[in-house]
Amino acid sequence: LIKRIYEEGHSIGNHTYSHNYNHIYKKIDNFIGELNTTKKVFKNILGEDFETNIVRFPGGSFGDKKASFRKAVIDNGYTYYDWNSLNGDAEGKNISKNRLIQRLKNTANGKRELIILMHDMGTKKTTVEALPEIIEHLQKNDYEFDILK
Repeated sequence: LIKRIYEEGHSIGNHTYSHNYNHIYKKIDNFIGELNTTKKVFKNILGEDFETNIVRFPGGSFGDKKASFRKAVIDNGYTYYDWNSLNGDAEGKNISKNRLIQRLKNTANGKRELIILMHDMGTKKTTVEALPEIIEHLQKNDYEFDILK
């Protein structure tokens, strides 16, 4: 799947290996270690020449408690991105399609640029169902889609 995503021209970012908050946010070495583990996995799948400098912190990088983690990520050559809009699919299971669409509209309202948090796991079927209407809404409101590099 990662190979296909990459070959189709999509950007791939690092999101840590385990996504285990208790471990990765216990100390900076754990966080950077997980980024390095994931980097090795990417290289194993996509080739030794593969590089990414994109990171998204599990749970976001928001708040004072993660300031030292943000600094460490930058010091290790990464750029991190947080979301400023979301559809709410991480807030529960089987959230209705209409609720996801409305949550996106509410959190996107009035923002010129968006980075939207959505998940593409098999358990997020309503996210897939909501996506066409979300894209249509964004296009009607003059948003353009771009790739992070």
